[in-house]
Amino acid sequence: MPGTATIRPAIHHQLERNHVKLVSATEPISDSPAGIMVKSMLTGMAEYDPAELSAKLRAA
Repeated sequence: MPGTATIRPAIHHQLERNHVKLVSATEPISDSPAGIMVKSMLTGMAEYDPAELSAKLRAA
């Protein structure tokens, strides 16, 4: 899942704290409250994928 949403929340927070704004051409997300929610959802899904794969591999 490419784009800014795959940035880990801690790194994203550090970038924001240093006034760095990530912009994605493939995922144009606004800075509105709805955009913040979308970023959170995409980040959650990006975190879920490797965790799910790891769990499946451990179970195999």
